[in-house]
Amino acid sequence: MSDFILPASAKLVDPISDSECSSLGNNTGLKISDGENTCQALQQRLLPLIAQIMSDISSGTMTIYANDDSKCDDNADPTLASMMSRIYRVSQAFACILCQYDPTLSNMLMAGTYPQVLMGKQSANGYPGWVTPDSAPTSGSQKLVTSGGVYTAIQNAILSVWHIWKGNGTTAATDGNYQYLVYDAADLPTTGNTNGDWAIVYNETNHSVNTRRWNGSSWVSKGTFSASQMQDFSVVHIEKGEWEDKGLYWFDTGWNLLDADLGEVEARMDALEQQYRTVVTSVDLSNTYKIGVVATAAAAGNIPAEAGVTKIIFISGSN
Repeated sequence: MSDFILPASAKLVDPISDSECSSLGNNTGLKISDGENTCQALQQRLLPLIAQIMSDISSGTMTIYANDDSKCDDNADPTLASMMSRIYRVSQAFACILCQYDPTLSNMLMAGTYPQVLMGKQSANGYPGWVTPDSAPTSGSQKLVTSGGVYTAIQNAILSVWHIWKGNGTTAATDGNYQYLVYDAADLPTTGNTNGDWAIVYNETNHSVNTRRWNGSSWVSKGTFSASQMQDFSVVHIEKGEWEDKGLYWFDTGWNLLDADLGEVEARMDALEQQYRTVVTSVDLSNTYKIGVVATAAAAGNIPAEAGVTKIIFISGSN
């Protein structure tokens, strides 16, 4: 576009040619080779033709002649012919754009219905088309999927591993919510319970899970599940007691906390750091030692030797 130079105001401009008209309608400006779109051509190559004339005749006293041959003297003032040629060229450009209007495309745009999505070039004629999103993802498909379908797919993928531990309403809580989890049935509360409360009694010895339900006066056993009957990553939520508002999951032979206990992690790190600060080792780090404290030399002499182990014994001198 930098090569465009406005012609002199008195100069007639050429009408829009057939090739220029086609290029304007195809949104490639006046020439495909210019690398511009039609909007750029209008703003920078066509409308300035009229703006130039308006600027030239907006002030001062002048006579507008029909054409250069009608002038009494040789001057560069615009003529009626030069003005009309510019108006005609710009009007042609607008006609080329408007006449390229495709009623088929308009009708197609009106044809879509919710929740369809308009996607480009569905057939050889180059027209876009309306696509109805799938209700669920399909392997290898490139089609759109509804947000509800994506949500369901993610939920199914997660719950295929992590899943609420449900029963049939008689052996386990159907919603995965239990009021208590204890390691001994004797620890189950006998007051403050609501009729229908559920509890889990976990046996650490044989790794069995016994479910119980409060009937208004006592805890009634509803079923016992061995470790082999429990599915890994079964999730329950405990509402009261020691595990109040905790999520637990079953893995292998026992229940584990779903949420990370950062306080426990920090305590373990502190203990490891303390051990690191007090360990005794050789300068070259090649040997380590066992350290002990006893009250008397006799007691130190009774500590048995171990093959390949160096021991350092401190005698405190007091019992």
